[in-house]
Amino acid sequence: LLTGLVVWKWFDASVRSAAMVLPENRGLMQQVYLPKLLLPLSVVVTNTMKFAITFSLLIVFLLWQGMPLMSDALLFLPLLWFSQLVLTVGTACLAAALVPLMPDLRYVVNYGLIMLFFMSGIFFSLSELAPEAQALLAINPLLQLIDGYRAVLLDAQPPPVDAVLVVLLTATAVCAMAFWLMRRFDRVYPRLV
Repeated sequence: LLTGLVVWKWFDASVRSAAMVLPENRGLMQQVYLPKLLLPLSVVVTNTMKFAITFSLLIVFLLWQGMPLMSDALLFLPLLWFSQLVLTVGTACLAAALVPLMPDLRYVVNYGLIMLFFMSGIFFSLSELAPEAQALLAINPLLQLIDGYRAVLLDAQPPPVDAVLVVLLTATAVCAMAFWLMRRFDRVYPRLV
């Protein structure tokens, strides 16, 4: 449960905050020019630092509980971190790019994150579900990442690398689209918010 919550909180806090970062900084945007991409990226950097601290505390807790953390599976942690970072940056920047264009989208972001929370495998393991449910929920990239973290930290096993690479490739495409949107509407955002 803690592993899933720590991983989820990084993503959730980043996307929620980034979705409203442009409207919340309208005064700054109207006074001085700065690339709008910096605003959601600063939110992600802040939440990444919080994640690093929380993840360190999780490691200490797992060691205290006697989990076997010294294994070759730990070599996969950078892949999981990087994949989640790219996914978080892409989703946060996409939310930040779209909410000023469609203000009611902020409600979709909030309710979408709640729905995603319950579909992310925080309270269950994918292997416990029926094959039909596994196939449906496997689309969720956070479920793949949470299962990967659990495999490494709790089972001392490598994560499903193919699934993590699919998440990374998808997240890279989302990042590219979000960065394009942010650059495309960079000068328009101050007038919209």
